[in-house]
Amino acid sequence: MPEDSPSNLDVLWDKFKDAPYRLAEERRGELRQLMTDKKVEIKFDKETLSMRFEGLDLFGLGLVNVGIRGLERLWAFAYGIAYVQRRINEEGKKPFRFADNPVGQDAALLIQWAIDAIEKKDPSPWPDNLPRPQAEPEGIGAVANALFVGASGFAVLHEIGHIVLGHKGAGNSKDVNFRQEFEADEWAYNWIMDRWTESSPETSEAHTVRATLISSLFSLIAINQIYLPGEPKKSETHPNIIDRLLRFLIKHANEDAGYASTLPWSVPVTAIQMHLPEDVQAGFPKLESYRIYLNLIRDGF
Repeated sequence: MPEDSPSNLDVLWDKFKDAPYRLAEERRGELRQLMTDKKVEIKFDKETLSMRFEGLDLFGLGLVNVGIRGLERLWAFAYGIAYVQRRINEEGKKPFRFADNPVGQDAALLIQWAIDAIEKKDPSPWPDNLPRPQAEPEGIGAVANALFVGASGFAVLHEIGHIVLGHKGAGNSKDVNFRQEFEADEWAYNWIMDRWTESSPETSEAHTVRATLISSLFSLIAINQIYLPGEPKKSETHPNIIDRLLRFLIKHANEDAGYASTLPWSVPVTAIQMHLPEDVQAGFPKLESYRIYLNLIRDGF
């Protein structure tokens, strides 16, 4: 556990440190060797509020900076997506709201706490009466932990991708910055997905779990950006998060390519939709596919 880490995440710190390896157990040894070869070190930034993950090749040292103040908010959004995923698994695609039951109401309040932290740029203490990370929870808490750990692990892999690919983080044009972000995304999700058949058990469910986890990570970033008006559109360093999500889904969860499960599409789409303002939600027409939905909301980010 890093010094001065958020106390509410202490119970997850060992899993956090292991997160990049857990995403593709069949490549654990390979990743350890890669991190040794590239001299990758993780440094924790305790000041930055945002969900900071930055990779840098610093004269042969692979430095990955992680902002720990934003990680609590990441878990809160992960809890909200875990709630959405459970409702979809239990009830299918029929419309629902967070306010439909007490569990959803708690999820909504926790998300509001995270939103307030974004808007005020200074999070208040974790509310005593709302869900929080536990070491070995059941139900939604267990899914939230898995999403949080998976999201953190993927973010670290993305930064390792920048290091492995020799990307330079300063002085680039917007086009170069965007290309490098897409390349680091692809390096990270290919690392996780390319050898999933070596996992145990060798079933399509293993593919669905990994694909849903990665798509949920992208939706966590999208949800975070919903509450940062204007910032994603004016970014000179990162492409539209929906474009990044679609690139992944089209490559690794495309039904036309034989991937039967729609969960990697339905979970992020539903989670993003539930975070949009009600007037925006009300204005959406009935859509024929998840891809059309994502294309439609792209301009909103």
